Amino acid sequence: MSEKLNWPFEVWLRLAVLQMGQTPETFWSMEVIDWLTLCKKGEGQGLSLADFEVLQKQFPDKEGTHDGRK
Repeated sequence: MSEKLNWPFEVWLRLAVLQMGQTPETFWSMEVIDWLTLCKKGEGQGLSLADFEVLQKQFPDKEGTHDGRK
C-alpha cells in the first residue's frame, strides 16, 4: 500500500524566489534533500540569502552540472 506524499512545492518556490532570492530555474534544479537541508538551519529558520551566497562561493557548481556531481 503506497501513501501519496503532498509536497508543498508552490510554497517552497515562493520561499526560494521571494525570500532567498533564487531563480525558479535554480529552485527546480535542486534535489529535494538539498532544499530540505537549506530550510533546516538553526531552530526552524531557513537559510538567508547571504548565507546561501557564502555557500555558493565556497562550493561552486562545476560547469555542466547543477549539483557539482558527475
